[in-house]
Amino acid sequence: MTIDQRREEREERAKRRARLKEEVNAIIKMSRTPLRDIVRDLVLPHLPVKTLLRFRAVSSEWKHLISPPIFRHFQSRTHRTASGIFRSLLPGVQGYFPFDPLAGGIPDPFLSFLPMSPPFAVIASSNGLLCCAAFRNLYFVCNPSTSEWARLPLPPEHLFLEEHAGFSVEALVFEPSLHNLEENYVLVRSYQIFDDISCVYGFQIFSSETRVWRTSSEVCATEKFIESSGVSAGGAAYWRTTMQTVVSYDPATDSCCAIPWPLGTTRMRSGSWGDQRPALLHLRDG
Repeated sequence: MTIDQRREEREERAKRRARLKEEVNAIIKMSRTPLRDIVRDLVLPHLPVKTLLRFRAVSSEWKHLISPPIFRHFQSRTHRTASGIFRSLLPGVQGYFPFDPLAGGIPDPFLSFLPMSPPFAVIASSNGLLCCAAFRNLYFVCNPSTSEWARLPLPPEHLFLEEHAGFSVEALVFEPSLHNLEENYVLVRSYQIFDDISCVYGFQIFSSETRVWRTSSEVCATEKFIESSGVSAGGAAYWRTTMQTVVSYDPATDSCCAIPWPLGTTRMRSGSWGDQRPALLHLRDG
């Protein structure tokens, strides 16, 4: 064995000893970590909301662990897959159908905690929040996992067109993050501007941070928006149209654009079932 080989072998042994020492120190540190911290950091964030709501009654300490916004944020990040859908059981009656009934579900699958009677519809969802509407101009945003809700003020009346009252073109934008611990959300409503000129749309935006509606200066000329197709991603709202495009509107930059459907796409469903991700997120009412 050459001198260089012996040196490399010694260096490799030294690296192995250093790694082993780090692993042993990590085990010692973990063994000295209070059980309370282990439960808080490694157990509770991975539990479903229904279980967490029950655990709040265990003690005031557990309630204190589960309630802070920072915990709710991390808990929502561990539950990123769609867990079920809301769909109509009867005209104006909504029901929740979990993909896995054993995974937890929500406390009230019929949303009977909302202060309105049927008929109403779930018109949009985003990262665990729902937007429900009744009589077209009455909006509620709720968290079905905690049964919390907030009623939105009415949009400006002059932009409502009665003959389009049954056409839903809303999208709910909610992005939970460390920069949004206040859990603010935005509801974007696209509306047809003129009675006699079809397919010219404007945008109304409600922000839970300001609690007011504003009207965008952006105008989009396109074919008819597909009913109930509003979704959100990356802070922007999206709708499909009947001419095989997707219209996007970004409330942060007050800009919109039309994007062609993917190549090879010849047909898409005329409606959408919103995803529902149970997350321990709270709403402010005001």
